Amino acid sequence: MKTSSIIGGIVALGLNATAHAQSADPAASAHGFVDRFYAWYVPLIVSPKGAPGWDIVLTKARTDLSPELNLALKADSDASKKNANEVVGLDFDPFLNSQDPCQHYTVGKAAMGKGVFDVEIRCVGSKDKQPDLIAEVAQRNGQWMFVNFVYPGNGDLLKVLKQLAEERAKPSH
Repeated sequence: MKTSSIIGGIVALGLNATAHAQSADPAASAHGFVDRFYAWYVPLIVSPKGAPGWDIVLTKARTDLSPELNLALKADSDASKKNANEVVGLDFDPFLNSQDPCQHYTVGKAAMGKGVFDVEIRCVGSKDKQPDLIAEVAQRNGQWMFVNFVYPGNGDLLKVLKQLAEERAKPSH
């Protein structure tokens, strides 16, 4: 009798967790994912480090990035390492849209976009009306991940990485 009570309690806990997860606000969940990432990432970037921030993400938080974003960032990073004396890849932080990051960022509203949640990221103290960037996040296999980063007025990360790859593929003159 005691064993069945324990099993019943475990099953009830599991059902409550499942029901709670299904009823959770997806926008709030997306916001929470982005907020946790930036709470980890920004202090890492503003403190002295050796590797570019995106290299650290590729090794320590790659599951936070979509496979497409992972591959494109890795290809760019590898090309930059092979050509250390010239800029052949990203020359700005793609997760902050900056060469000189702020000390603090805020994660703004999350709104459903074209099949993804658009989450605004702003430098604290910025007077710009537009966010510094917009993180596009989607849930795949029950896990949130970044699928792209949009730079208001300047395209997006996947397009930048594609353009850089195309420039690297051109024969040298």
